[in-house]
Amino acid sequence: MEEKKQILSIIKKDHDSSRTSKNRIDSSISRWIKEYNGDPYGNEVKNRSKIVVKDIKKQIKSMIPSIVEPFMASNSLVKASAIRIGTESSASYNADILNHQYKYEFNSLHFIKTIATILPREGTVVVKTGWEFEEKVEKKTLKGLDLEALKVLQASVKEIENVKQDKNGLFSITAVNRKLIKNRPTSIVCRNEHIFTDPTAEKFSDSKFVIHQYDKSVSDIRKQKAIYDMDIDYAVLEAHASKNTSQDTALGQTRFQETYNNGLDNNFTSDAKASKKITILEYWGEYDLDGDGINEQIVFAWVKGTDIVLRCEENPFPDKEIPFVSCVYDLEPFASWGNGVADLIGDNQKIHTAIMRGFIDNLSLSNNGQKFFRKGAIDYINMQKMSNGEKYIEVNDIEGFKDGSYNNIPSATFNVYDMVTQEAESLTGVGRNFDGIDDATIGRTAAGVNMVMSAAQKHVNLLILSISEMYKDMFTKWYKYNQAFLDDGQAFKISGQLAEVAKQQTQGEYNIELNINVDSQNQSKIQQVNMFLQQAHQMEGKIPPMVIPCLVAEMFDAFGKNEEADKIRTYQPEPDPAQMKIQELTIQKLQLENALIQSEISVNESKSRNTVAQALGHVNKSEKTGLENERIKQDLEHHEMTKDLDILQKGVDIDKTMNDARQTKTKGIE
Repeated sequence: MEEKKQILSIIKKDHDSSRTSKNRIDSSISRWIKEYNGDPYGNEVKNRSKIVVKDIKKQIKSMIPSIVEPFMASNSLVKASAIRIGTESSASYNADILNHQYKYEFNSLHFIKTIATILPREGTVVVKTGWEFEEKVEKKTLKGLDLEALKVLQASVKEIENVKQDKNGLFSITAVNRKLIKNRPTSIVCRNEHIFTDPTAEKFSDSKFVIHQYDKSVSDIRKQKAIYDMDIDYAVLEAHASKNTSQDTALGQTRFQETYNNGLDNNFTSDAKASKKITILEYWGEYDLDGDGINEQIVFAWVKGTDIVLRCEENPFPDKEIPFVSCVYDLEPFASWGNGVADLIGDNQKIHTAIMRGFIDNLSLSNNGQKFFRKGAIDYINMQKMSNGEKYIEVNDIEGFKDGSYNNIPSATFNVYDMVTQEAESLTGVGRNFDGIDDATIGRTAAGVNMVMSAAQKHVNLLILSISEMYKDMFTKWYKYNQAFLDDGQAFKISGQLAEVAKQQTQGEYNIELNINVDSQNQSKIQQVNMFLQQAHQMEGKIPPMVIPCLVAEMFDAFGKNEEADKIRTYQPEPDPAQMKIQELTIQKLQLENALIQSEISVNESKSRNTVAQALGHVNKSEKTGLENERIKQDLEHHEMTKDLDILQKGVDIDKTMNDARQTKTKGIE
């Protein structure tokens, strides 16, 4: 107990230091939120326009579709590549599980939309990863069982409790049936006012600790006995439940007002004791628990404003790292927190507001709608007719009448307004000049595609790249959590088919990559693939046959059809039965022709030997000289050998033809 108090004292000091160093960024975020919402600047004049042009909000809202779409377009967002040889199949298996969890067990749309709103508005987004487990336990008591029935139940029921034997030798048991409800990784976007980081860290990943503040009901704490200490005095806990201190920072107060206007009241307190909420501070970071001088990763939770410790243990996650990932919009070097859109175009919004207020005041104070006439130009009766809107009015002097109008606004004012608008668009990457224009409009060339991308997408692409890096860190934690906490037999989908988790296959280390589809990049990619396809068709027969299917698969990838692209890459055509039959018959024909030629060769050899013998006998009888006999013999042998060589050459040609046919058949079967 004394050790926990000592740890709490040290961690509280770290919390106070982090909170003090964060005051400035909290004030900046508060100002950015007010500018985003179009709150008055405080310089408004009575009876004059008080409008605030919401340039910041419009820019951010315009970004959201471009940020959200790349992370929702593909059914296979996650790819995993093996680090070690022999684990390629396990890498693909892990990627399938992650894609299933992200698509079917996680509210991915709400998650990325929250990031797309918070990140440009507040400059920084912090995501807390974790693991969610829930099961339904059903207990049934069975009585009057004999020994044989007990053994049968023990073999068939996974969990049995309270086995008791009565005086008659019969048994009573409690059979426990556990039904898994949730067993999956989680990620939540944290409120920036509830995150306190290491003030010495030059970037978020270097933080030695992160403190997260959140509210939790007494009932939820009771349910999670496996997480929180069993020795908690719940009566003391309930006494502090009504003391909500979540809005004790400048950013907290701003957030409270903003959410209150949208129907959320963080000060609400239920009369039910179990539903009362308490504010918890949870420390994730380094501390030397065993006193050996080396820090371990721990988690330490306590009730804010008290010394009530709820949790103190080593980091339960398998990676032994802080379970937070972060991303910034506009990077501030050597700082954990970034700048928002309002920091870039806040002045532009003020200028637009000033000009727009001038426009409105100019129009509202003008004499538009009034009529002026010289005294004596009209009598009383005709004046009444004019007031009543009659068509025919008699006047004394038509030149004595004049209609009022709006005051002229100098054209330079509009030029300044447009100039400020263009500057804001160039800073955020959200422009009106190229909205709706694609490469077809300005020419199907690489320069045309690059023009569209340069005008409206490069800033957004950079932002998507930053979010992608955070996603990679998040999914890396997810697959490590899966290796430790998933259960064998859990169902997940692979290409629309249900499969069961084999935990052994999830083990190992992998690199996580993302299939991100950005419209401008996809258009450029599709144009390049089209060009390659044209070249490939012209070079058909000179390049490997799989080049064209691979290019088509790349085009499918560009449209977000990753599963179809994988099918194209792995497709092996089935051989045509008719073509295979023709090849078999061709081989049989060639075999028969070869056999016929071999028989002809044998017959010709026999005839050749007889002819030579007859010739030698005739020469001897004719009493020719030895030289003449030898010459005749050589001529005859040369003649017959020439015939045999011609026949053998035909046999070789037929054998070669048969071998080529067999190879063609083998390739067709493959």
